[in-house]
Amino acid sequence: MKNSFIATKGMNALIEKETGKLLSHCGLLIQNVDGKAKLEIAYSLLPEFWNKRFAIESA
Repeated sequence: MKNSFIATKGMNALIEKETGKLLSHCGLLIQNVDGKAKLEIAYSLLPEFWNKRFAIESA
């Protein structure tokens, strides 16, 4: 697959504006599914920030 964004894009840090605290990592990942490259939205949110709509904002 020849697409430059696969090699250059990755995860981004989400920082809470008021405190400067790291909340999450999010970004686009390429996953191999059944031999085909598929684009996925990925995130990893700290448990203390669950159910506060940060995952929706990151997507």
